[in-house]
Amino acid sequence: MPRTTEKYSPELRDLIERASLRLVEAHELTANRVGSGQPSQFKVSIEPGLAVGEDFVNYRVSLTCQILSEDGSPIANVGATVVGQYGVSGESDIPEIAYHEFGPIAIQEIYLYARQHVYDLALRVGISGFVLEDIGSRLAGITSI
Repeated sequence: MPRTTEKYSPELRDLIERASLRLVEAHELTANRVGSGQPSQFKVSIEPGLAVGEDFVNYRVSLTCQILSEDGSPIANVGATVVGQYGVSGESDIPEIAYHEFGPIAIQEIYLYARQHVYDLALRVGISGFVLEDIGSRLAGITSI
């Protein structure tokens, strides 16, 4: 996927050129129907995470969604924790700060998988017809994780 890199540090540009998403795994999926009614409101929480390995970096997205009726009564709690592993090619070391700076880019990619799991789980507990916001603009304002 081509990315515009002019605004990034040299270390982050180097990482962007050398990193590629090689694995996406769902680590935890939860769905609990607690009430009835039509979904009207949503309380969404996103928690990112990061773990650096020798030739890879893992980014985690924990997405939870409390689905509420129009009167604010809980209908369901749905959540997904997804980890995306990026392989990093090349011989030279990448400074750890570059992995943190790359976080918002990676999280935007991984979020799509977590969001789809939340949709699928909601359907399994009988809830459909809701849309979670695209968090790209919100994550674009984050400089690192």
